[in-house]
Amino acid sequence: MRAELARYLALAEHAPDAVVILDVAKGCFVLVNQAAERLFGLDREVLLTVGPAEVSPPTQPDGRASELAAADYISRALAGERPCFEWTHRRSDGQEVLCEITLLRLPSADRDLVRGSILDITDRKEAEKARSAAVTAQAERRVAEAGAARLRAMVAGLNAIVWEQDPQTLRFRFVNDRARAVLGYPVGRWLSEDGLWQRILHPDDRDEVMRAVTAASGDLSLTYRVRAEDGRWVWLHHLAHVVRDDETAAIHSVLIDVSEQRRQQRASALLAATGRALSGPGPLEQRLAAVAELAVAEVCDRANVWLRGTDGRYRPVAVAPAHVAPQVLGLGPISAPPHLEEIYRTGQPFVLPEITEGMVRDAAGGDPARRSAVEALGTRSVLVAPLVAAGQLVGLLTLVSTGTERRYDDADLALAGDLGQRIATMVSAERMAQRQRHLHEVTVALAAAGTVAEAAEVLSAGLRRALGASAVGVCRLASDGWLHLVYSDGVERLDRFARVSLQAPFPFAEAARTGEPVWLASRAQWIERYPDSVSTLRADTEATVSLPLTVAGRVLG
Repeated sequence: MRAELARYLALAEHAPDAVVILDVAKGCFVLVNQAAERLFGLDREVLLTVGPAEVSPPTQPDGRASELAAADYISRALAGERPCFEWTHRRSDGQEVLCEITLLRLPSADRDLVRGSILDITDRKEAEKARSAAVTAQAERRVAEAGAARLRAMVAGLNAIVWEQDPQTLRFRFVNDRARAVLGYPVGRWLSEDGLWQRILHPDDRDEVMRAVTAASGDLSLTYRVRAEDGRWVWLHHLAHVVRDDETAAIHSVLIDVSEQRRQQRASALLAATGRALSGPGPLEQRLAAVAELAVAEVCDRANVWLRGTDGRYRPVAVAPAHVAPQVLGLGPISAPPHLEEIYRTGQPFVLPEITEGMVRDAAGGDPARRSAVEALGTRSVLVAPLVAAGQLVGLLTLVSTGTERRYDDADLALAGDLGQRIATMVSAERMAQRQRHLHEVTVALAAAGTVAEAAEVLSAGLRRALGASAVGVCRLASDGWLHLVYSDGVERLDRFARVSLQAPFPFAEAARTGEPVWLASRAQWIERYPDSVSTLRADTEATVSLPLTVAGRVLG
């Protein structure tokens, strides 16, 4: 045992880490090794007269007093734990040393002994701090690089032009590539062609822009239009800083394409103004003309509103600008080619990029004078917005371009569609209201009629007004089982219809025989269902309807 003790003492003495044994009751060390002397900077004789609190600062990093913290850790070791913790020691020269201490209770029969293994972790902590700093720096660098990449991507994604000009001559010293992407003009032209910017300014904006730029000093903010190389008008928001000092004189500018925002703002304003015009007082044609004027101010050179009649032809009712209205209104009703009629019924706006010879011929309808009038209008392209309400085609809104500079795009189509929907809804409501008025008038007149003939006359006249019918006839089913013509308006061959059998090949005979309405949407349907009576048709007859007059399930006529 003495040999083992000697070996233990030798190992402890020459261990690289500081080793101390504390007599808990005395509160001082009873054994220290050479490393402990070096760590604390005290001779062994001195160390064997002190305890942990005397070689430590008053307070530890965790905020506790060194004496209380040491007592806590020692009591845990005496309880059988093996606490390992960071601790700050103070050397004899006042330098503080960060250590890692592991405590272990030593077996003893007559006293409480605790061994402390003390490791100087100053270098380790410095290394950890350096690694942490390196990781933090690398993370910050990555964040900075990512931020710079996002900034570059964001700037690259903007329609932003950056340029520098001489404030006196307005010649360009620098222009970035975005100028070509936005406006189409290559950088070489900006740098070499004097006056390019001034020439492409919109005529309505040029004077104001030039006055502001030539007089500015300091910050400047402008919004104006310029013509792109392909003929489009582009709205630019121009932010500039103007320095007129002799040494640093320059105009530094950032220009952003705000065409879409301006278009949305102007479209919203146009739709709001359209709503006010349509809901205002005055005749229908007057309100539609006001809408046409609004459209000309924003999206086209000429705007026309056409209403579809019961004959399937389109009659011009509103035209802007006013000086061409007589020419267009004088054209009268126009028939649409069948292929266009099919497109109209879809309700989707579309563009006719070029008005062909065939289109002019169809619009003229074989009339040389009308053809000359159509050609004189100088139409080059047309944006057509069908007016469809509740599934019914009620007319057309046509936005006309008479020059090569205007080009319609998807935004124009969407705007025309919104305009068309508002017009169609209003026209449909007006027609419904007018029809209700007509039906009310017919009802009042029928109530005042004293005879069947008077009632038939009132009904015929009222239906012609309400439906725009070309001819109306009223028949009575007599006791002989035949239909007798009571009254007619516009009906030809009265002798043929004066008395008609229920078995005769006519739609009204079938309606009276079956008690069900007979609808024929076209002349072709009449010919297909009643070929034996085609000779009785009027030359201009297209659609017909035959309605049985019934009371309590009994057909009266």
